[in-house]
Amino acid sequence: MNSDYACHDTISCELRANLKTVSEQREERLSNQQQYTNYARQVFFSALYTENYVLGALILGYSIRKYHPNHLMYMMYLDDKIKNNTLMALKEVGWLVLPVARIEPPLKGTHKRFIDQFTKLTLWSFTQYDSIIYLDSDTVVMNDISHLHHLVSNPFRTGFEFAAATDNWFGTYIYKFNAGVIVLHPSKLVYNELMRVYNIPDNYNPIMAEQEFLNQYFRLRYLELPTIYNMNMAVYSSYKNLWYKLRPDFKVVHYTIFKPFLGKYQRGYDGPYELYKEIWQDFTSHVDINRIKTKWNLRW
Repeated sequence: MNSDYACHDTISCELRANLKTVSEQREERLSNQQQYTNYARQVFFSALYTENYVLGALILGYSIRKYHPNHLMYMMYLDDKIKNNTLMALKEVGWLVLPVARIEPPLKGTHKRFIDQFTKLTLWSFTQYDSIIYLDSDTVVMNDISHLHHLVSNPFRTGFEFAAATDNWFGTYIYKFNAGVIVLHPSKLVYNELMRVYNIPDNYNPIMAEQEFLNQYFRLRYLELPTIYNMNMAVYSSYKNLWYKLRPDFKVVHYTIFKPFLGKYQRGYDGPYELYKEIWQDFTSHVDINRIKTKWNLRW
């Protein structure tokens, strides 16, 4: 049942009944955030392990800042793979750049596209923060998602420390999550345990790197987020009607199967591509990307 037919939460029902305007809701949300949010301890993270994804990282940074102007956002990077000019460009859209040590794939068989992804485990070591919303640099934030912080920021109150959306694998929803969008409570104890068991053979299939490892580690022990918090391309390819019904409610879109910021069009993905054109128009209306590209000698 799509959002044109029915409202699905208090916010959308208030709008439908003309009880509040969008601007009134925004003022109320910001007021509540200021009352209940410690912006310095509830942060956003992403990671950049290749220069190829810099444009995606810039778009992601803009989209986070658009809906979360008061939250800090950090970009982890590998010092030997990312140029200084790229880091300066990232800062222009609000990223705080953070060099991290690479965590090597512990077992043979990890797909070459994912060989740096175990570095994501570093997130659990950042215990100066109460909660982290992590997004891969091929995602785009489509709406406010700051409320996700409250799910894990105080696990003694909520009982939750880790949340993610169910993955879609070749048209089938499976008992696994996609690690491109995760919400976590940093913990030195959990970090130490992750590092202890991630290199034990036969615990998981190493081909999908940290995603498969985290799925086995948190198997049936994580808080499942709705699909709209990680809307990946597999949903469109198998459930086009569902994609269009949920489109007004997207929180995060994840360009998994093709990366439009790399300048490539994937046949059969008209819906996600049209959405990307809207994202691009919004981005370039607020960010002088040609100036940034020229100033920092970027290539894409």
